[in-house]
Amino acid sequence: MQRTRFPSLVASALLLAAPAASRADKGTMRPGQYEMKTEVKVEGVDQAMPPTTSTRCYTEADIKDSKRMTEGGPNRDCATSDVKTTAAGMSWTMNCKNGTKGNGVMTYRTDGFEIAMDMQMPGGPGGTMKMKSRTTAHRTGDCAR
Repeated sequence: MQRTRFPSLVASALLLAAPAASRADKGTMRPGQYEMKTEVKVEGVDQAMPPTTSTRCYTEADIKDSKRMTEGGPNRDCATSDVKTTAAGMSWTMNCKNGTKGNGVMTYRTDGFEIAMDMQMPGGPGGTMKMKSRTTAHRTGDCAR
């Protein structure tokens, strides 16, 4: 198994999910610094991967314009489609140039969000690897100036 691909895939998933914040009811997400914790489970692998934690500043401009949140970064080789939004969250489909694909659901919370994704990534020792990820995020304060 190529573990080095997982952090990049998880980061891609997070950044692809980020547009949800801009499509949410404007009262749902506030600008600020958010901490995100992601746990990934690979089907058929007994050993759990350690959770990853990252932070991101979402500005008012980011929340209003999803394109600002998704350009560049590790998701440049992935695209989302079938995006459906509601006041409570969103769902989407993801397809990457490397063959990784999946779908996700994001649920908004006061000063945070949760993301659940199901992904399939080719190239595993037994063929396609099936993964489930869960991300929880919470606002930690204002963005650093």
